[in-house]
Amino acid sequence: MYVMHKALTKRVRGWTMPSSETHYPAQFEGADGTKYQKKQRKIAFMFCGKRRGVAIDIGANIGLWGHFMCWHFDHVEMFEPDQLNRQCLVDNLTEHSNYTIRPYGLYSQSQSATLYGTANSCGDKSIHSTAGTVETTCELRTLDEFEYPKVDFMKIDTQGSELEILKGAVDTIKRCEPTVCVEVTPGVKQYQTQNDINAFFLSVGYLAVGGWKKDKVFIPKGHWSEDRLRRAGRSSS
Repeated sequence: MYVMHKALTKRVRGWTMPSSETHYPAQFEGADGTKYQKKQRKIAFMFCGKRRGVAIDIGANIGLWGHFMCWHFDHVEMFEPDQLNRQCLVDNLTEHSNYTIRPYGLYSQSQSATLYGTANSCGDKSIHSTAGTVETTCELRTLDEFEYPKVDFMKIDTQGSELEILKGAVDTIKRCEPTVCVEVTPGVKQYQTQNDINAFFLSVGYLAVGGWKKDKVFIPKGHWSEDRLRRAGRSSS
């Protein structure tokens, strides 16, 4: 049960967000903000094909991906460790019922951690101290602990912890073979690089099929034929 503290939140172009947030309003395009990262979502969902059962949103934040994932998938598991973000997330999902919110961050091992961030950007929170000086505590789990029998799509956006999260999801990825969309932010290269992410996916039999800006999409080898990839404007090479 989430109780919305109105003094701590505001509505901007149809979205509930922390009252101190300035990043998203500046980034939104269009009156309702639905164009925010629309290109990335379109590419990622395309590579799911007809597999639209269970999706996992890791770093769900206030629901800017999760809201649309609920439209495209039968059920969405959302992981968000920050309490105020979770309150906003619930408020932004009022037209959906096909989701579960998990109050955890994900990582390569279970542990307690400090979540760092800044007051004006709720999407930049990270367990790395370089993310800012505003501190809260959170609990981390591994995705494999949840033993999901079926996963068709995973989106990961956690400001520098993506590689460690993937390490804690190896069994799930090998068992379920989901399409995976990962954001790799250049500013966190001290924790991981695009080459590190590419090497991980190569080790589990995946290939990179493109993406948009910082978001890269990976699929299991063999899920799409070379001809189908070419027709989609992508390549496995």
